[in-house]
Amino acid sequence: MSFSLPQVLAAFGSLVYFVVQWAGIVFLRRSSARLPWWLMFSGLLVGTLTSIYFIVGPMIGLSRFGNPRIWEWWSMASRLGGVAFAVGFTLYALQMARAFQRQAELEQLVAAMSEDMDRLRSEGSRPS
Repeated sequence: MSFSLPQVLAAFGSLVYFVVQWAGIVFLRRSSARLPWWLMFSGLLVGTLTSIYFIVGPMIGLSRFGNPRIWEWWSMASRLGGVAFAVGFTLYALQMARAFQRQAELEQLVAAMSEDMDRLRSEGSRPS
């Protein structure tokens, strides 16, 4: 069985794509964002499995023309996996944006409190 250069490049591109996503999922597994992580994980798992099926299926004798409904369902599952990953990624990004906004608010509060404390110290050290 021989493969053409475009097939090899497409498979390599898919491999790089999935390796990067799986690395991100592994590094985010201990984050506080549980629902987004599970959505990204399940979407990536479905996407990976369907891609493996599309690559390995013809190699082991599963013809795309034998039962077209199977290929349609696998194709739809792959797209749904991509949607689940995208929704999880978006929810994670929204949570991180809220966390950064809250951090900025707290930093402003600390700065204002520090200025108030400095002012009170300077007023308290003045002789009456």
